[in-house]
Amino acid sequence: MKCDLSKTEEIEYMFQEIKEQIGGVDVCVNNAGISFFQDCKTGTLPDTKAMYDLNVFAAIAVSQLTIQSIQERNMDNGHIINISSICGTTIHEDVPCHMYSPTKYALGAFTEGLRHELRKEKTKIRTTIINPGFVDTPLARMKGIAEAFDPGNCLQPDDVASAVTYVLGAPPNVNVRHICLHAIHGIL
Repeated sequence: MKCDLSKTEEIEYMFQEIKEQIGGVDVCVNNAGISFFQDCKTGTLPDTKAMYDLNVFAAIAVSQLTIQSIQERNMDNGHIINISSICGTTIHEDVPCHMYSPTKYALGAFTEGLRHELRKEKTKIRTTIINPGFVDTPLARMKGIAEAFDPGNCLQPDDVASAVTYVLGAPPNVNVRHICLHAIHGIL
């Protein structure tokens, strides 16, 4: 199913289609993201807005609609997994991601706040944030950070997928709140 996550109306349409086709969403893995590797002094506002729209606001919209889908069906459990970045836990001096990092910090704060709200409601809907270091994807090879990129010292996409599988395999009474992954010799 195709959806431009920077457009709220397309997200809402996607959830309506899911409802009609399979009944609803029980598990949501928010993995969409964008980065313009820029520093704080020269990063452009349009690029920064684009990062917030996709990295934060789209994840919020999808998370809210997932919870709505779960609760509309009178289910008491589900899982929202937000894939973030190590840049959402640490500001790196030598990697020009200083305009990107705040979006990932915001995603982490949202995920933790949502967890508190769901806990207060006594639901069994779980939330997790996964913060991987460099992953061998086109994003890691982008201009601006390619110098730091070394495929031998990166996580592979399957490593992140394994973390998602691990989280989903936790017993129903366990909420894995956050996972931070690094390649053994990775700089990020």
